[in-house]
Amino acid sequence: MQREEKKELNRKKIITAAKTLFLTKGIYATNVRDISKKSGISYVTMYKYFSDKNELVNLVCQELIDEAMANAYSKLNNDTLTFFEKLQQINFEAEFKQKYGPKVWVDFCSYTNNNPELTSYIEKKVNDSWLMIIRVGRKDKFIQALLQMNKFVISYHLF
Repeated sequence: MQREEKKELNRKKIITAAKTLFLTKGIYATNVRDISKKSGISYVTMYKYFSDKNELVNLVCQELIDEAMANAYSKLNNDTLTFFEKLQQINFEAEFKQKYGPKVWVDFCSYTNNNPELTSYIEKKVNDSWLMIIRVGRKDKFIQALLQMNKFVISYHLF
């Protein structure tokens, strides 16, 4: 195995271990030594890949947010549902709690709400999702095309 391939494999092992532990034990209850043990990568070596636990948490949280958005987009693109049914099926909180548990949801929210980088990341994803909802609503003839997208996003931020 090439050196770069091994480095990438180690990086993925660390991320996978961190994600598993954050989603089972919680973000705050997991320490770097736990991640090291679960990944099989030494504690010292982990710092060659990530500067600290927060870098790993941010990466895992962004991954979870991206998964939730991809799930929502797949529902929005389901042509067998009406626009209203599509919107009814999108519930990030309920889906997260069902998949990982309410305790992990509280942990995730607490961490992201106190992290400006993640808050900004979430805001961008939410804005993108509003634009997607409008596009799908227009395509499904549920939303009239009188409203310009950029004006809607500006209006949404004001209220």
